[in-house]
Amino acid sequence: MQNCYLMTRQPTKEQDILAKMSFTLTAIIKRAYEFNIDLKTICSIHQLLEFINNFNIEHSTNFRHIIATLNLYAVVLLKIDNFNNENIYSLILKLQQDILTAANNIIQHNIDIKIDNYEIFYLNIMKPILSICYAGMKLCENDDSSNNNSPDSTSNKGKDFDSNRSMPIIHITCKTMLHSVIPNAKVPNTFYNENNDRDVLRYLVHCLSSLYRRSDVNLNEFSFHLTENGYLKYLFQFIDCHEDFCEYICECIANILTNLSQIHLALDKWSDGRQGFRRFIKNELLKFANGNRGKIDCAATNASLFIYYFHFLFTRDLEILDTIKASSLMTRIIKISADNLPEIPILQIILFLFATTALEDPTAHLDEEFPYALLKTVEIIKVIGLENCYTHHPTLPCFILQNSAFPLEIRHDVVKLWLKLEDNTCHLVSPGRKQILINCLLNIIQTSAEDLIVERAMDEVSRMLRDSNSSTLSIEQQTTQFMWGNLPQVLADFMNNDASENNIYNYLKMLNRLSNLNVSILSAIRCSDSLITVLICENLTINDIKTLLIKQMSKMLSVDLTEKDGRVVSVYTNNHKLLKELCANALSREHDNLSAACYKCLSDILNSQKHLSIKCTEPVSLCPMDLFQCVIA
Repeated sequence: MQNCYLMTRQPTKEQDILAKMSFTLTAIIKRAYEFNIDLKTICSIHQLLEFINNFNIEHSTNFRHIIATLNLYAVVLLKIDNFNNENIYSLILKLQQDILTAANNIIQHNIDIKIDNYEIFYLNIMKPILSICYAGMKLCENDDSSNNNSPDSTSNKGKDFDSNRSMPIIHITCKTMLHSVIPNAKVPNTFYNENNDRDVLRYLVHCLSSLYRRSDVNLNEFSFHLTENGYLKYLFQFIDCHEDFCEYICECIANILTNLSQIHLALDKWSDGRQGFRRFIKNELLKFANGNRGKIDCAATNASLFIYYFHFLFTRDLEILDTIKASSLMTRIIKISADNLPEIPILQIILFLFATTALEDPTAHLDEEFPYALLKTVEIIKVIGLENCYTHHPTLPCFILQNSAFPLEIRHDVVKLWLKLEDNTCHLVSPGRKQILINCLLNIIQTSAEDLIVERAMDEVSRMLRDSNSSTLSIEQQTTQFMWGNLPQVLADFMNNDASENNIYNYLKMLNRLSNLNVSILSAIRCSDSLITVLICENLTINDIKTLLIKQMSKMLSVDLTEKDGRVVSVYTNNHKLLKELCANALSREHDNLSAACYKCLSDILNSQKHLSIKCTEPVSLCPMDLFQCVIA
């Protein structure tokens, strides 16, 4: 220590010697620990921390110097139980910031060492980093606990001080974990050595457990980063390997799954709440660890299903589908009783994984149990409602839309649920099945009371029709025929109060975007009768709906004239009430769009009469002066 102090007077010039001395001092302290010698009997804690601080590591760029300081500080910090005085606290706070920042820089700028020299990276860099993070979190926990139990803990001043002094250490720990540890701490299976690398895993799990016990940490961010980097699957493989900290691994996985389930699944429907779910997962994992996992069917174990579901959701690791066999999922689905259903989040995962395996495995549908599992899935959805087992991912809508076993109402519901959160639906079906999707969208336009969903559905139909190429030209034709063919029933539902004014308005608005080129003369005649019935109804007072109805009437006249049929224009000219309605609205100055639509329709009627030689049995007349006044107003 005395020789080292001499070196620290010029730390930038003596970095290589200081590094060697630090490694030696680290080895001596570790050896003392093996003989259960208290660190305080060797030297003062404060003296050691001051010595490490004199290295000025924040200004160092020497790789060995930083690694040596990192390892020395790690072994010293592990033996400090609390911030027993302000000098110790101030030194630890500075060293945590300086040393972890230097370590983060090493990892960012020397990442190749992870591949080139695995032992140096994991044992001399990652292990001490995790040790420092864990020891720092433990000190914060001990300090919080002692302050909460002290007589002064009731004062507001004491609370503010205690909370504030823990936060810098927590902040640098979180930053280090997120940016350096989580992306790099997984020891590859090909290198894993239980004797050497178990400490890396142990410190990782203990540090995460400490973080998840805090309310002042963004746990969602940790859960996302851990899962994106494959830690659920990684930790799961070790739960029966390390008995001394198996429970911590299970607790860590349970915490991650609870956070993710709160966001991605219907955890609010779990029978005994969030904490009950966390206990359930932890207990399931402990049973799994204590059993003979080689003989346990992963698809039959709820905790493993949650792990594989979130691992696949965040990583798209298709190896998971080899772990969870499609046949096992089918068997489990078939055994589900409608009278005794599993918890809703479990059902969500089972149905999602069944859909995923069915889509990803081309042989899944050849399994003799597949049709029975499909029928059971439909039965479950009918019992609990699709909204309760829906997971927002393209897989489930794709699976439902491509299987005829699912009835129309379930198809409509899955598209509606998708549109609640986003608008792009084109990728949910193959080009050959787009008409099925369009029909679902049209049903939403016709029936939904939610404006956002209807607007998105209308935009999606318009986009698909606009983007259709020559190979899918029939899509527009089928859509046009479907909507015009369905119009009389839609209008009848409106007259019978089975459809809202908003629904009829949206349906007519969508029709207004479509061409009438593919409308047959028979459809035009049927639609014309229905349009007139609604338009002349005394209860109809909404001018926007009237405007759209009259615009569709003009389209029907166009079909009639193109076909040189004359039956549509005859229907119009023989309905005196209709003609009076058109004239009255044409002269009205209250609604310009309605007035313009009426003038257009009247001119179309006159044009059709002229070209098709149709006489009006009970004509109406417009005063030229009234017409002039209306136009110039």
